[in-house]
Amino acid sequence: MDARLREVVEAGNYDRIATFLDEAELESVEGEPLLNWPHALHLLSHLHRQSLEDARFLYKRFPEAAKEKPEVQAAWRICKLFWNRSYESYWEALQGYEWSPEVALIVHSLGCSAQEKIMKLVEKAYSNISAEKLARFTGMSHQEALQKAQELGWEIQENTLKIVKKPPPPASRDGLRNLQQLTEYVVRLEA
Repeated sequence: MDARLREVVEAGNYDRIATFLDEAELESVEGEPLLNWPHALHLLSHLHRQSLEDARFLYKRFPEAAKEKPEVQAAWRICKLFWNRSYESYWEALQGYEWSPEVALIVHSLGCSAQEKIMKLVEKAYSNISAEKLARFTGMSHQEALQKAQELGWEIQENTLKIVKKPPPPASRDGLRNLQQLTEYVVRLEA
């Protein structure tokens, strides 16, 4: 792996990896086989940026030999599962492969960001949900799902979690004050 790419990966700047690798791909000599190219990392970095279309077209550009690599196949499976919103299988695919060290870092980050996204979706879509279902959606254990629900202030009734919606923040009076200041400023300019 290139030293500059290693820096980006180790810094945890996963959204920048896709841009970095896209630019490196464009700068490579046409027809030059991209040996030792981090195909799986490149694919998963697009997924991390939520650009599934870019990941799909990137996969189509991969040489056949790269598509046959087990790590690339596992990364592509993750992309397809996320695309199809098969969250239960998504977690199995994330945890069910022995990733290389560089790819393992972005896989861990993908898991964390997906959990946050799914928790927000559950909070919007459900008023009640079983702890088992929440655990399957988020890839957590039953106990972790209960703990997360408790952290979010949800009511726990036996095995059912009652989602307590947070009230919207009160309207700010600063907006009215700012509008009045802006009006006075414009009036002074016209005078």
